[in-house]
Amino acid sequence: NDKGYGYERIVQTLLDDGISSDVFEVCYDRDIELEKATKHLKSLERKFNLLSLKKQKESIFNAYLRLGFKKDIINLVLSSRNQYDLLGEYDNLKRDYLKITYRLSENEVKEQKQKIVEKLIRKGYQYKDIINVMEEE
Repeated sequence: NDKGYGYERIVQTLLDDGISSDVFEVCYDRDIELEKATKHLKSLERKFNLLSLKKQKESIFNAYLRLGFKKDIINLVLSSRNQYDLLGEYDNLKRDYLKITYRLSENEVKEQKQKIVEKLIRKGYQYKDIINVMEEE
């Protein structure tokens, strides 16, 4: 019953079931592990696509850890993805900015500029990109 778990999670489950640890290293195939991790990437990207790129990468990394994949495998998979989808990042930033400011008047936005910037930075966006979006609006 393969649920797409990584090596670490499978080993822990087998240890919990009382199976000897001598067997595990013999069974480990790095290529199969990499292939399984790669299969998960698209669904994880869809799941976290509304986050900033920085938060996406962090969330995907943590999801892989929960699934039991080794860190070197995770890093390989993440390095292969197109991390710099700047257009998508810009769209997400603009959407989050509008979400924060849509009920505020123009004067309120100016008064609360620092708070708005801080909120967006906490979400993982870059300061210069935030300022660009604010100047456009």
